[in-house]
Amino acid sequence: MALVFGSLLKWFPISGYLNNGIIYLILPMLTLALRPLAIIARLTRSSMLDVLSQDYVRTARAKGIGYWKVILKTCFKKCS
Repeated sequence: MALVFGSLLKWFPISGYLNNGIIYLILPMLTLALRPLAIIARLTRSSMLDVLSQDYVRTARAKGIGYWKVILKTCFKKCS
């Protein structure tokens, strides 16, 4: 990430620190946050695939409820 976003794109500084320099902390925070985010995304995906195959989801879709409404209102509640 330092090579791409710091050296090549020059969006973030890759070294140093200034007083009140929050810009210097963004790249390390993003790097540390990506792994847990990936784990949560995989768990959510596997739970969602299980829930989407349930009978009540097929029934809701057959009644004419929209796809995204079923996912947002019903499936996410059952996944968590």
